[in-house]
Formats: sequence, structure tokens, C-alpha cells
Amino acid sequence: MIIGDRQLDTLVEVKEKNHQLFRNFRKFETQCKKHPVEEKCRLVYIWCKKLLKAWEDEILSFDTEYLQSAAGKQDLGTHKQCGKYLKPLLKKLKRKELNLEILDSLYILVQYCLMKEYVRAHDKYIELGIGNAPWPMGVTMVGIHERSGRSRIFTSQVAHILNDETQRKYLQSVKRLLTVCQRVFPTDPSKCVMH
Repeated sequence: MIIGDRQLDTLVEVKEKNHQLFRNFRKFETQCKKHPVEEKCRLVYIWCKKLLKAWEDEILSFDTEYLQSAAGKQDLGTHKQCGKYLKPLLKKLKRKELNLEILDSLYILVQYCLMKEYVRAHDKYIELGIGNAPWPMGVTMVGIHERSGRSRIFTSQVAHILNDETQRKYLQSVKRLLTVCQRVFPTDPSKCVMH
């Protein structure tokens, strides 16, 4: 699915401010979260499968000399490992059992990849993996009184995905697919994440 600037304008609202055009991606993300779970699961599932296939085709397009070299074997091994790590995610997507927070973030990440907005997709990946919770600095209890904002730090906005080894593995594989997507479907350098 190729989305040009004209089609992108139909998906993401464009606003003018100080004689400059801005796309309202925050509103786009809010609208994406309202989409049905079935649609989200199906799109993320198809995106993962198609990129795994595109990555395999890319590796197999190299000559046999490269494939028998150490770098070629490493590429094939990484692809195979990625497919293995993605299996639990794909099962959950098929059964529509994936955690809603993770599904929403993955769905928006895939949407950004389809729009070739790789910087925004990468930001969504970072937000999914690390979260955007405030990180307490220094010692937790400095004095005898607890600070007023202290209780809110641990209650919401904490990334739960890195606590589970299986989730960590398929999140790492999604990052690899994001990198492959950027390589296979290139766009303007300003919208890419350099590696």
C-alpha cells in the first residue's frame, strides 16, 4: 500500500499556523485507537507476515557466495530468530488476545510505517518499549515527608512490556521489522531513522 502526500492529507488532518502547514498526528492516533480490535489485529498480523516474507526475499536475492559467508549466515539466522520470536505475537493477534495497550501502539506503529513516517513509527516503538512515565531521580525517600507527585509515578504510564521475556523478544523483532520496512520501502531521508 503506497500512500503519497495527497493520500496522507486525507488520513491526517492538515492545519495551517503562521503560514505553515502542520499535520495533526495526535488526532490521527486518537482516531486509530477507536478502530475495532479485529481490524487492528488483522493489520498488524498481515504487516508482520508480509515484512518477514519481504526480508526473506531480500536475503535470498543475494548471490550464493554471500549467503555462504559469515555475514550471510548471520542475516539468515537473524531472520529465522525473528520469525521464531514473533510466533507468540502472531498467535495472540490471530486469537485477538493481545493486551489492548500493546495492540494500540503496534497498530499506530504499523500505520506510520504504511505512511512511510518511519521517525514517528520509531518514536511509537520507543514509547511502547520504555513508556513515557516519569523516572524518579535520586533516592526515593529523601526526608520524612513523601512528595505530593510521588504516588503518581508508579501507578500509570509504566511500560509493562519489558517485564515479560516473551514480550521483550517480540518487541525486539518488531523493531527489526521496522528497520527492514525502512530499507525495503525507502522514503525521504528526513522521515527515516538512521542506523
